[in-house]
Amino acid sequence: MTLPTTGGRVWYTSIEPSTHF
Repeated sequence: MTLPTTGGRVWYTSIEPSTHF
């Protein structure tokens, strides 16, 4: 479960791909 921060926004890659902004 990796939670990368893109532009200060945390988005879930393993669970929700670019869904949680």
